[in-house]
Amino acid sequence: MLAAWLHHRFSLIHPFTDGNGRVARCLATLVFLKRNWFPLVITRDDKSNYIGALRSADDGDLGPLIKTFGDLQAKAVREAFSLSDDIPQEATAMRDILDRVTSKWKGERDRQKEHVFVTADALHNFASERMLEVAREVTDSIRAWGDDFHARRSEAKRTDEDAGFYGFQIGQCATRLNYYANRRFYQAWISLKVFTQNQTEILVSFHGMGRSMGTLVCTAMVFTRQRGGGEDASQVTEAKPVCDAPFAFTHAQNPNDVTERFQQWLDRCLTRGLDEWRKMEGA
Repeated sequence: MLAAWLHHRFSLIHPFTDGNGRVARCLATLVFLKRNWFPLVITRDDKSNYIGALRSADDGDLGPLIKTFGDLQAKAVREAFSLSDDIPQEATAMRDILDRVTSKWKGERDRQKEHVFVTADALHNFASERMLEVAREVTDSIRAWGDDFHARRSEAKRTDEDAGFYGFQIGQCATRLNYYANRRFYQAWISLKVFTQNQTEILVSFHGMGRSMGTLVCTAMVFTRQRGGGEDASQVTEAKPVCDAPFAFTHAQNPNDVTERFQQWLDRCLTRGLDEWRKMEGA
């Protein structure tokens, strides 16, 4: 909040003929750095939201600018997780050696992994039941449209052979949300499939972020398999995120608190996914 307020107040003073925006962003960056956060970086993709937030601040509402700065910090954190794959090989080797020197820390890492896995399994079960309910509701709504119009839920838990499906779509979604999806130590998913003239899928995926084993994320996306040419021919559209950011949770968080936050996040994603399906159907 302080960074957003200082940035806007300096912009209102506008002491220079040129460069006021750059100086204002530098002042906001100083506030972030003093609290061990990331510098404020506005890219071309962020410019529209940034300008709109500044105009809202001019009208007396600082909230959008605070949210914009918060979203940019969250984006920087996700990118920092993903940058771990670019650490030089020597540094990685040294870290591995140190990890093996003290068995205490290995045991701690294993406990962290087990704790976050238990939470992820519980969230997966909740999402599976919720998406089954939604599939039934959608089927009741569209069965009159056509003889084969229906919806169904599919899923794979981390122990299932099918847990490795949807790698391409998950990678597309992670790229759009600016993080690295690590599916090597945890992967599970639930899909809500809606069958009309085409097949639309709302996919919820659980996996890791970067190299941390104590942190997992869940993302939600939508894509359509459009029928084409031959009987079995189909074209899959690009996976589109239906969440603003992945839902992240750690081994240290209270599972009940995580579940409460996840319920709200999941319902928002399902609502957005179904709205995208409605648009694809031209309804």
